[in-house]
Amino acid sequence: MDWSRIQQGFGCCDPNPVVPVSDTASNSGTLSKNTAYVKTSRSPSVGVGIVFREDRENGGGLYVVAVAKGSPAMQSRQVQPGLKLMAIDDNEVSACNAPDIAPYILGPPGSTVKLTFRDPETDDVFSVLMTRGWAGGNTAEA
Repeated sequence: MDWSRIQQGFGCCDPNPVVPVSDTASNSGTLSKNTAYVKTSRSPSVGVGIVFREDRENGGGLYVVAVAKGSPAMQSRQVQPGLKLMAIDDNEVSACNAPDIAPYILGPPGSTVKLTFRDPETDDVFSVLMTRGWAGGNTAEA
């Protein structure tokens, strides 16, 4: 994984992502400018089934808004709406936006990715190792 795109001191990635990202369905199933969903047109890349919302008011970062039915994230039974994404494979991303992190969450089917989350209510920090295998769809639920 090429983490050279992470900018030192900001914990953010290159603002010019290599993977196209679009707005996604909100909890109501309609498009929202404040919700980001990692989608790619590259057929070998799959994700883990998490829908993120960018927080532009409280220091930035990405929060889980929904987890797709049947996805690796749902199967983990640990990823839930409200969690803040802190790191990907032990690389700090707490101030990144969705286009920045897309190339690091997506990967070949069967490969693994370790996501670290913080629960804003309890301040608990924990990591979840997931096997990539979710290719998308509109089955996300809050």
